[in-house]
Amino acid sequence: MQVMDTIKSTEGKHLEVLIGLASQICNVQGIQLDIHDREAIVDKMVGALKGNMIPNPEYPRMRRVTIEMAISITKLCSSYATILREKGMIDLMSKIERLPPSKVEKYRIFFGNVGVVSESGVPLPDLVANAKHLIDPAPGPQPGGHA
Repeated sequence: MQVMDTIKSTEGKHLEVLIGLASQICNVQGIQLDIHDREAIVDKMVGALKGNMIPNPEYPRMRRVTIEMAISITKLCSSYATILREKGMIDLMSKIERLPPSKVEKYRIFFGNVGVVSESGVPLPDLVANAKHLIDPAPGPQPGGHA
């Protein structure tokens, strides 16, 4: 799928938009990727979360769309859960849970003098909890981790 291929080589605002689009496509029609592409997409998602632990005003929804994408792909194909766990997504989401809510993420910023509109939808902490449960339904000591 072209959207998934483009995600692998995109950064910034375009990446935020494409991850959000891919998440919605997964919810509607599903996609099939080979294992190499799955790992590349997850690597990109992990990199997006690592690079946006503190949200960037230029692409404030990056964390939200990345977590929504993790939910979508895990529901689509359970093998993504293993890849997401192996690549450290649970640890990253746990760090996001511990951070205070960001004002940047709570609003949709419009161009010009239009202003802002309060963000609606599932709160980010609830999305994180849902994603973590899908990726690791029986959390316990992780390999190499400490209990």
